Amino acid sequence: MTEKTSNRIKIDFEAWPEIKHMSEQLKKGREKVGMTQGQVAEAIGTAQTYIASVENGFGNPSAQLLAQLARLYKIAPGSLFPKTIVKMSPLIVKRNIKEVSSKPHKQ
Repeated sequence: MTEKTSNRIKIDFEAWPEIKHMSEQLKKGREKVGMTQGQVAEAIGTAQTYIASVENGFGNPSAQLLAQLARLYKIAPGSLFPKTIVKMSPLIVKRNIKEVSSKPHKQ
């Protein structure tokens, strides 16, 4: 669910707790390194308003932006996501590998 606010759509944090976690982690990371949103924006070549929108649940950051922010904040990219998602990933990978390896090979 989303909420429209002044021509912007805010992500419903109750419906998407993973996005809330990511937004909170990004803000904490920025504050931990003592940077303003403006300084972050300048360092990675984007607008301060975009950094603010991502931290407040309005933005939809790319994987590239998340990697840049994690590097800038000196945090592991995986820390941006809830542990339930990070823990689940290897299981999905193992299942997919099993499915692929159990299929007969065509010659």
